[in-house]
Amino acid sequence: MKSSPTRARETWKLVGAFAAFGLFWGGFAAALPAIKEATGTTEGTLGLALFCIPSAALPAMLLSGPWADRYGRRMLAPALAAFALVTVGPGLASSGLGLVPAFVALGITSGGLEVAVNGAAAAMEAERGERIMGKVHAGFSLGGLVSSVSVGLAREAGAHPALLLGSIGLIIGAIAWWNRGAPGPPARQGGRRGRMHFTRPLVLLGSLCALTFCIEAGLEGWSAIHLEDTLGASPAVGGLGPGLFMAAMVLGRVAAQSFGDRFKDTHLLVASGLVGAIGIELAAVAQNPWAALVGFWLAGLAISASAPTILSLTGRSSPPEERGTSMAAVTSIAYLGFFVSPAVVGGIADLAGLRVGLAALGGIGIVLAVLAPRVGRLKLRAVGQASGGVREPLASSSTGKKGVSTK
Repeated sequence: MKSSPTRARETWKLVGAFAAFGLFWGGFAAALPAIKEATGTTEGTLGLALFCIPSAALPAMLLSGPWADRYGRRMLAPALAAFALVTVGPGLASSGLGLVPAFVALGITSGGLEVAVNGAAAAMEAERGERIMGKVHAGFSLGGLVSSVSVGLAREAGAHPALLLGSIGLIIGAIAWWNRGAPGPPARQGGRRGRMHFTRPLVLLGSLCALTFCIEAGLEGWSAIHLEDTLGASPAVGGLGPGLFMAAMVLGRVAAQSFGDRFKDTHLLVASGLVGAIGIELAAVAQNPWAALVGFWLAGLAISASAPTILSLTGRSSPPEERGTSMAAVTSIAYLGFFVSPAVVGGIADLAGLRVGLAALGGIGIVLAVLAPRVGRLKLRAVGQASGGVREPLASSSTGKKGVSTK
């Protein structure tokens, strides 16, 4: 049994890894208006360019699952280092075409890192018999908050996007060095490590997470542009869009970490979708930047619990030797949300305005709330109340076919 200081240090390293991920995406969202201006792209063209990120991330995630099963948490440091090397790319682009290779590189490295960080969190949950997914995902949101506000202020002072994103890359590289030497996975005990599997429960969990990611990506990517282009806000106020959204997500995820075990997963997901939709619609119809910021804050507070709940459920429902491939299956499906979000919001914005594009994200929140009760039909059996309500894997169906494989 590891000592408490060692356990705490490992937890903080993982929080740092999630924070590094958030540092980039928060800063990237706040720098996006400057990147749009520097490259001379329209909303629709930028949306299509952003489509390159999930397009490249999806195959990278599928390939990363078996590697995560093989190397476990040891995969985290090199995944962070690879991501750090490509963060400056979008800041160096001078045209929409130049954004394509930069976004492809981001997609490949971020896809591998997505599997690595969530797989590491799921493994740590299983080892300790307690939930930590909310805590580490709060690190992502906190990193995004600090970065988006800082980048907004730096843009106000005239900083170039390449300087901003390059500085973030240096910080991510330092966090990669901090995470070196992580323990490997447990010894294999059979199973089908190295083979991807898309069972019905994994597809359902991945689909719900896709709806969540679609909302998150849409608000992170377009909130600053909505504030500046639609409502006439300054770059500093524009940076508050993704900043307040992520601040609310930090608060929501810390609250979910502390109190989430008092509620059923389905109830958390339904509330997340409905309240998130209300916040998004408020931001979409707002007549001034401050009303829109309230809407983004409410949406972030609500939607924050969805992804940690779904990903924690994925990890708890998978045997150790298949946790990486299960997480890769769910997150690769979830990344379809990132496929849809840039093209849908940007395309609708070109046709009917950005307000309507954002309002479409509110409709996705309602769909999430409608579909969430299906999670309750996965027949989870609650165990381990003394260890924070962690549950054992998904039960096999009466026909003998497995949901998420159990051993």
